[in-house]
Amino acid sequence: MKSTFQRFHSSLFRLLWTYPLALSSLVFLLLSSIFSLYFWSVYKREVDSDLENTTKELRHIWTAISKAHEDMVLHYYRTFTEDEKTLSYLRMALSKDERSLALARAGLYRHLWKSYEEMSDRFYIKHLTFVLPDNLVFLRFHAPELYGDDVALLRPDIALVNEKKEPTSSFLVGDVTSGYCYVFPIFDGERHHLGTVSFCKSTESIKGVLMELFPDKDFYLLVMEEVVRKRVLEEYRWLYRPIKGLKGWLIEKPEGELYSLLEHEGVLKELIKKRLPSLMESKKDFTHQLILNKKYYRLTFLRPSEKYGQSHAVTLLILSPAPELALAYSRFLNSLFTSLSFNFVISGILYLYFKKVHTIREQQEKLETITSVMGGGLFVLDRHGVAVYVNQTACHMLGYSSEELLGKVVHDIIHVHRGDIHECPIFKATAEGRGLDYDDSFIRKDGSLLDVHIRVRPIFVNHKFSGSVVLFYDISERKKKEEELYKLAITDPLTGLYNRRFMLDQLMRVKLMAERYSIPFSVLFIDLDNFKKINDIYGHEMGDRVLKATANVIKSCLRRTDIPSRWGGEEFLVLLENTGLQEAVDVAERIRKEIETEPVEGFLKITISIGVAQYSKGEDVDSLIDRADKALYRAKATGKNRVST
Repeated sequence: MKSTFQRFHSSLFRLLWTYPLALSSLVFLLLSSIFSLYFWSVYKREVDSDLENTTKELRHIWTAISKAHEDMVLHYYRTFTEDEKTLSYLRMALSKDERSLALARAGLYRHLWKSYEEMSDRFYIKHLTFVLPDNLVFLRFHAPELYGDDVALLRPDIALVNEKKEPTSSFLVGDVTSGYCYVFPIFDGERHHLGTVSFCKSTESIKGVLMELFPDKDFYLLVMEEVVRKRVLEEYRWLYRPIKGLKGWLIEKPEGELYSLLEHEGVLKELIKKRLPSLMESKKDFTHQLILNKKYYRLTFLRPSEKYGQSHAVTLLILSPAPELALAYSRFLNSLFTSLSFNFVISGILYLYFKKVHTIREQQEKLETITSVMGGGLFVLDRHGVAVYVNQTACHMLGYSSEELLGKVVHDIIHVHRGDIHECPIFKATAEGRGLDYDDSFIRKDGSLLDVHIRVRPIFVNHKFSGSVVLFYDISERKKKEEELYKLAITDPLTGLYNRRFMLDQLMRVKLMAERYSIPFSVLFIDLDNFKKINDIYGHEMGDRVLKATANVIKSCLRRTDIPSRWGGEEFLVLLENTGLQEAVDVAERIRKEIETEPVEGFLKITISIGVAQYSKGEDVDSLIDRADKALYRAKATGKNRVST
């Protein structure tokens, strides 16, 4: 048996040697299959990574914007609950006397109507509802004629807040439109529970912010038809339209490219019908690649995340053009064509020089090593770090010609780690004959920095180390996007100052430093005097300009190490590191005088009051802020436009 196999094996190789064209053709097919699978897997990974990153990015942005809106709603809630007139109407409503209820309802409606109009017009808060402790509706501002109904079944979130007396938020399809509902308990000064207040902010407002950030994307909300019939008032159902071929679902405020495609593209409707059930079950966001009319798109499915709501009945669809995916597919085809051409050449060499197998094998090993990492800027180094090959992409990215790089130690020219070459990560990997993957920066010819992801792979010839291949990708856009998202998360969108959350983090950080090293620090609590009159006389647009101008003056009076923030409304909080009380008072006086002497837009004079407090060892952050707030109150009480400690 063994001898028969050996004779067959020997006969096969003699046949191949006799017909080198057959052998070269076999090698061509084998290599083509390998390279095709490889480039396809690279393409799939690139597409999957792009879709996954798109999903994460949109989810993070949606969450950040929702949180910012929640903070805005919290501001209105605090304004209402600190208003004694509002509380008096709610106390009157607890009497259950029909006449008292009617008077209280009418009084509260008149008292808060302007605030509701402002919330509705500026922030898309379409629902403002007050509910008594027994879950009976006291007043709907969007439908004041509807009251007295029990909302425990339709709005379990309100019932929960009345029971637990703790705030909650949820995503709901309301009787007018869909959106996030924020429910808060209401207490008077003696902590008597007076009921709840519900703010419902439309999805449209969040979509508006998203469309400003991403004007090339379309945002839509799909809602189950059954939920719309049960929840939405009949006069507002025109906002939801059916989609041909997509039974049971309606689209809210249909317009734009996605709605047009839904009307005419069966492939898109089939995809949505197929993926919606799995989305409802998995509760996971995802993004699909679509090719419609020879155009590439990303279609992202997002589910609002909440505790008590109807996220099972709604889906946010985001359609965006995806030229990057088209380019990825083009690169795949180009790589495939290049590999086929390369394979053809290799097969020809095998056909013509079959007897020189050993030489061809060495060349093939080196070529396969290089081609396995192609895709960005690439250069090949010898064992001493000298460039022996540089591709045109690398030259273009760095601004050098190949002649300026070849034959030179690349570390000395482009690497940000200038100095001892033996400390260079790339040179160390090259010298040790090992691979390396990490993020770093290169220096372009014009002196600018290029953020890159670097991959270093060793080259072995006949099992001996002979150099390294270095491949790098431009990650500047990724870095920029990360910085933009971080800035969005820590700054106030109106004034450009840091927001309240960031300031609290910095106060905790500085407090720990002060405790450990006995370094003093102080805070300034700043409030605009008579700001409500400015809004009433000149309008909220001028009020916004006043806030911006105030923020600019505050920044101009501070050191680079000082941290200014918008604390809320017309209040600002400034953190002065390594600053005692008297020095902080001097800074506060400088700010106050600058504000007083610089009219907004040349005609509107404004003043501020400032409370100053220095941190005392062992004190918590809340206590420090409270002392500064009390100092501010004294400044207000003693005539305003002054600094108090």
